Amino acid sequence: MPEQSPPDIVLLGAEWQPRGLLRAQLTEDGFEAVATNTSPMMRRHLRPGSKPQLAIVDLRGLPNPTEVLKDLRVDETKPCARADSHWHRAASRR
Repeated sequence: MPEQSPPDIVLLGAEWQPRGLLRAQLTEDGFEAVATNTSPMMRRHLRPGSKPQLAIVDLRGLPNPTEVLKDLRVDETKPCARADSHWHRAASRR
């Protein structure tokens, strides 16, 4: 059985509507995207040697967002792309 190539993008989000809409748009744009609502399921797609090009995590609604970031080895003190409703509101006021 041939080894399956990793998806282009793995998406984690607790809320099904934004997760589904984002996955649908990514798929329409030609990306192979996998979406899940649990951190353990996402980690299955983040194995060494089989990692996607991008992982998107929507922390809103996840039971332990800090633990999710630790599991993904994201250092919250270092710059990373971040968008949340607070940021969007602040940016729109400028």
